[in-house]
Amino acid sequence: MNYGELMDLNLDLDTWKQCFNSILEIGNLESTKGYKFIVKNNICYLDPPSHTQSITRWYNGYNKEQFYNFLNDNKTKFFDYLSFINKTNVLKTNRPHIKSFTINLVTFLMNLAKCFSLCRSIYPEYTELNYLLLSYYHIIKEWIGNNGVITNI
Repeated sequence: MNYGELMDLNLDLDTWKQCFNSILEIGNLESTKGYKFIVKNNICYLDPPSHTQSITRWYNGYNKEQFYNFLNDNKTKFFDYLSFINKTNVLKTNRPHIKSFTINLVTFLMNLAKCFSLCRSIYPEYTELNYLLLSYYHIIKEWIGNNGVITNI
C-alpha cells in the first residue's frame, strides 16, 4: 500500500468520524436522559434536553425516524468501507505510518461500538432502532475480532 492510498483511507475514516460524531459524544455524557438526535444534511447532531425541546423538534420536523433512516442508510456504506479495508490488507502491515492508521481505526471502532450500545437508552421504546443499533454493535465487534484485534468491547 502506498502513501496516497493510506491517505485516502484516513480521509474516509475522518469522514466517518464526522458522520458519527454525535453518537460518539454519547459516550462522554454522564446521563443520556432527555437527549435526542437531529439529522440535517445527512449529519447527525446531539440535541440536549431543554424546556422547549419537544416544540422545537416538532416545529423543525425532527424525529426518531430520521435518526433510524440515517443509521439505516449509512449502514451498508460503513460496512463496505470496513470490507474494503480488509481487502487492502492494511491491518496486516507493520510499517509505522500504517500501524498508526490501524490504531486510530480500531480505537474509533471500539468507541463507536460502545456508543451504539449506549444510544439504545435515547429511544428505549423504538424496537426497530434498538435492533439496528445492536446490529452495528455486533458487526463492529465481530469485525474487530475477525481481524485479530484483541479488545475489551
